[in-house]
Amino acid sequence: LFGVVPPSTVVRIDPNTGDIARLDLDLGESREGPIGHAFIDGTLWALGGSFRETLVEVDPVSMTETRRIQLEDDHGIRSSPADELWLTTLRGVRPVDVESGEIGSLVPLEVDPADLSTSDGVVWVTLPAAAQIARIDTSENLVDLIDTEPGPRNIAVHDGIVWVTHPPTASVSRIDADTGEIVGVTDLDIGGETASVSDIPGFGITDGDAWVF
Repeated sequence: LFGVVPPSTVVRIDPNTGDIARLDLDLGESREGPIGHAFIDGTLWALGGSFRETLVEVDPVSMTETRRIQLEDDHGIRSSPADELWLTTLRGVRPVDVESGEIGSLVPLEVDPADLSTSDGVVWVTLPAAAQIARIDTSENLVDLIDTEPGPRNIAVHDGIVWVTHPPTASVSRIDADTGEIVGVTDLDIGGETASVSDIPGFGITDGDAWVF
């Protein structure tokens, strides 16, 4: 298990023993510390800095820093089931080549992205402000927009279905990855109260089931 702890620490927790290994990162005058991490192809990546502009590669075994990449502006970090690393930024997303460390070209979007997932050469991005999902064909960076329920937030792709949480309506929608059509919406029972963004901070897919947090 890996996590980030402000102001500047990455931690590894052994789930069997509870032992904790720590790596303190030098992120300058950062007040936030590392604000995100991703585990890709056996390597841990952490994002931090005062303006979320420092991407750090960490060896998860020795817990040592192996590479540092300075970004030009504010980013968020996202990984995908296909072992691909992407960065979200203001009104766009960028791929990262985990071998070379090269930051790919910006794929522009009309509004700020929240989350993303990938499948079969396609990147799916939630756009809460527009109540849309962006479908990006990575071969040509073509963007198609799909209208959804209000406030799409977290997203995952499994077995040809795109799963999306909608905190404002306390629901999860399912979208056919081939056609882009909404094939179902499940309302969540959260005790009869109106949902807010904090009520659905995340979710995951395992064996075809959606787990909502």
